[in-house]
Amino acid sequence: RAEREAAERRTRLEEQRLRQLADREAQPAPQPRPTPAPAQASGGNNGTDTDLRARYALAMLQTAQDNWNRVLAPERTRCQVRFTQIPGGEVIDVAFLACPFDAQGRESVERALRRSPMPYEEFKSVFERQVTLTFCYPEEACR
Repeated sequence: RAEREAAERRTRLEEQRLRQLADREAQPAPQPRPTPAPAQASGGNNGTDTDLRARYALAMLQTAQDNWNRVLAPERTRCQVRFTQIPGGEVIDVAFLACPFDAQGRESVERALRRSPMPYEEFKSVFERQVTLTFCYPEEACR
């Protein structure tokens, strides 16, 4: 009986995750965000680097995190990925470097990267074809 109840709980949890994924995918993709205002953390390295390259790195991380469904990520873990993009910000390849996430967690990261174009227009001069990002849940795990 206990095994049956545990199996039913797992089934309900999985159904909830699938509904959340379907709801998220049904929403329109967000438009690329403008560069953050200087009054906010306006650069990489937690706002201490303010050059264009640092702002570009921060904008890519924010875009990816805004699209990421953390429900599928195990807590207190880091997932490092390298993605390849083309001019315009379209992600064409994702490689997992160091990532303990299961298949669903990895899929959620890949969907986050491919969902909308990475920031491009205001960062043409510092565009990087290959970029490495670290996904963390909760975000404090990266600090």
